[in-house]
Amino acid sequence: IHIWDIDTMKTLSVLKGEHERGVCSLSFSKDGQKLASVGLDDNHSICVWEWKRGEKLATTRGNKEKIFCIKWNPHVDDKLVTVGVKHIKFWNQVGGGFTSNRGLFGKLSQVENMMCITFGKSPDLCYTGGGNGSIYVWKEEKLIKLISAHNGPIFSIYAHEKWEAYVTGGKDGSIILWDGDFKKIHQYDLKKESLSKKSKGTLLNNNPSIRAICLASKKILIGTKNGEIFDIDKDGSMSIIVQGHGEGELWGLACHPSKMECCTASDDKTVRIWSIESKNTFLISGRVFDKLARSCEYSPD
Repeated sequence: IHIWDIDTMKTLSVLKGEHERGVCSLSFSKDGQKLASVGLDDNHSICVWEWKRGEKLATTRGNKEKIFCIKWNPHVDDKLVTVGVKHIKFWNQVGGGFTSNRGLFGKLSQVENMMCITFGKSPDLCYTGGGNGSIYVWKEEKLIKLISAHNGPIFSIYAHEKWEAYVTGGKDGSIILWDGDFKKIHQYDLKKESLSKKSKGTLLNNNPSIRAICLASKKILIGTKNGEIFDIDKDGSMSIIVQGHGEGELWGLACHPSKMECCTASDDKTVRIWSIESKNTFLISGRVFDKLARSCEYSPD
């Protein structure tokens, strides 16, 4: 685990010696002093670090099934929540270990896959995005309400810093803005025709799966499975900030013989044509194939 300074991009700390195979989720405590991590080992181990010193403060086994997300409770320093395959757990850090309680679904729902987490105005209120497209509302460890939201899994849920609004994104390619009581304000769909005229780049597929969301005072930032970052302004206009390839590796690269453009080919089954005339490189066009793309080349004429 590397911690970076966002201004200088210098490494501030490197945390190692706990996880095997990889790290699947990270979360800073509210004061920024502690970092929680989840590993990809068989037990999906959980570790809390005092990251500035590079010291482990507490460790425990997470779950045999996959854990997708870990989050610190922003109101209480020693409380965390994890979600995953048929899994939601509420954790208390106690010295060098943890105590935990499973989420109680009760009669409101069968046990579902939980994909993402955020918190409410009070310490006992938690919201999770379900694999079935519903938002699950928890008080302490008990499920108290379900809210119908997306068609398919909710991969990201984010709360405004003052809990005045929430935003969710799912596999269906929709972004939904909610008020502080989780009443729907607006739904945005990522489509070619929705892009602002000022936006550079284009979409190869409408409604790409939403994987990450951040809500600021006047903007919503969205990251997709296809490697795009979008900006939704307060007036609803959408712009592409960054584009790249999606899943896998980039194998093909070729420059146009006379124009300031290049072509790339990738494991994401796409071939893309890029403008490289300025520092702001952007996607001109592309094509989606049925197989992995391994190479590309321009004809000299």
